[in-house]
Amino acid sequence: MKRWASIILCFLLLLTVSTPSLAAGDGNMDGGGGGMGDGSGENKWSPGDDGVRVSIMRVSDNRRYGTPIDFTHVTYPMNLHFDKKSKIDYRAGTELKKKTTVYQRKAPTQQLPQIISSNGATNIAAIKSYFTDAETIKYIAQQMGMEYKTLIGGKYKLLIEPMAYFTYNGIKIAATAHEVALYDQITSGDLRSKLGNLTHKNLPLAIFLEESDLGFPAWGGTTNGFVSNAEIISSLGLGIVRFTEEPDGPGGIELSDYEYHTDIDVITSFLIHGGENGVTPDDNGEVTFRVNGRTQSQSYTVPPDETQLVWFEWHTPKTPQQLTIEVEVSGGGWVNKGTMTANIVELVEHTPPDPQPRDQKPGNFSIKAPPKRDDVKELTWGVWIPRWHENWVWVSDSSFNEESGEWEDDGYYEDQGWWEWDWRSYDARMSGDILIQPDSRVPTAYTGSYGMVWMKSGYGVNIELKYNTAGNHGGSITGAQNAIAWFPEFKYLTYDRVLEKTISKTFEFRENLYSQVRHRVHFTPLWYPDDSVYEVQAQLIDCWTPAGMLRVSKIYDNLSIDGAVYDDWRWTVESVG
Repeated sequence: MKRWASIILCFLLLLTVSTPSLAAGDGNMDGGGGGMGDGSGENKWSPGDDGVRVSIMRVSDNRRYGTPIDFTHVTYPMNLHFDKKSKIDYRAGTELKKKTTVYQRKAPTQQLPQIISSNGATNIAAIKSYFTDAETIKYIAQQMGMEYKTLIGGKYKLLIEPMAYFTYNGIKIAATAHEVALYDQITSGDLRSKLGNLTHKNLPLAIFLEESDLGFPAWGGTTNGFVSNAEIISSLGLGIVRFTEEPDGPGGIELSDYEYHTDIDVITSFLIHGGENGVTPDDNGEVTFRVNGRTQSQSYTVPPDETQLVWFEWHTPKTPQQLTIEVEVSGGGWVNKGTMTANIVELVEHTPPDPQPRDQKPGNFSIKAPPKRDDVKELTWGVWIPRWHENWVWVSDSSFNEESGEWEDDGYYEDQGWWEWDWRSYDARMSGDILIQPDSRVPTAYTGSYGMVWMKSGYGVNIELKYNTAGNHGGSITGAQNAIAWFPEFKYLTYDRVLEKTISKTFEFRENLYSQVRHRVHFTPLWYPDDSVYEVQAQLIDCWTPAGMLRVSKIYDNLSIDGAVYDDWRWTVESVG
């Protein structure tokens, strides 16, 4: 029986349930917790309304295989859920996307233990037994479309995230702990204020790491108190199952699905395993990609018991669609084939409405700092370079010379060398800088002390967003191809503008349909408070490398508001009069 490595699943507040038999591993767990408190009919959670989101993660680069699956025995409909992403995806910069379509879930054949409890009871042994049980792992592998032997072969891990099914403001919601924290930021803390015992205590503390893994730290904080959104996002609501044995055989391939925007250059990659013998130049290893009518082939090598990243660059269609990427890997007399799915989606702008003179400041408006959006500023990858190590050996070929009466050796030197391997590392970095300034049609803008720019509200602003890439990437980088801007009057949510690349490495607003002269402008609201800072947040995306997409989000610039456009109009009227 295969031995599995330590299984890092720390569960909190678990009720006693029957456990599956034939446990095949050992666990590293902890627990704790507190009470739930009371909830109203509009904001409530019931014990047992829980489950887990399971993702398969690749050990070599922590990238996800396939689409996560939500396992639960909850059957009632959901009004709101979120795009099926893992905690790893969100950490890499994926944004929270609301979904109102039919919520997809699976009911395991073996009854799940209760993940969240309201009374602090723990049942660590049952949870450990469930997620180390061979039948449970086989069921997960089957549902995820992976061979059981492949899953437990040592190249993959299971990422398990606790889920809650609850009612918030009368809306039935399904969410992981990480999604709850992100959603609470969107609601400006209202979710926590109404359901904090669930959302910021028992759900995130239901599963956490006792040992660091997948780039997430072990949790050493409270086990029975409230936690913050930042703590949930960085450290809570996840458990990991690891396996130890390595897969045999050369050319094993690890394929993942991708999501790309329309009409951009992308780089698609996957890993090839070398197996026991590796793939040397003598094996004539070749990988062929086929997608959207295009075929591209390239050679590759990989040392024994190592992996080799291979990739190709292509351009996505101009319309949303789903494409199948066919992959064929050959060498040394064998052939492996597989497919990946590329989901091509459109980057849709949520265009701000046309500002009107009678617009009033929202009653709950306050100037807030731009939210933290995850950055991926640097990525690394590498390839193995084969190098022949010469080893000249004399091969004897002796024969007896009758004329001389002596033995003669007519042998020869033969190179009986071997392949050695050098690791060539690559890296790519991206940075961004933004400049905001009043539109050229603003007559009264001025620069004050310390270089601060002032203008009146109601006028438009322009921006220039520049980016730069660096690193030893060998040209395997696309550069940023899309950019987005958010604004303080909308709390950096709800509305945005998708920017347009105007010159090399520079983005600006698209021409504004509400501008009479079609300037590249965004209009500030008339009601924006005087003596306040107007700060724009921008994000650079779709800079693809073999290791994934670079994303830079912490890009801000501001100017100050002094008065309103009405002041200029009144001064003009009075002057004329």
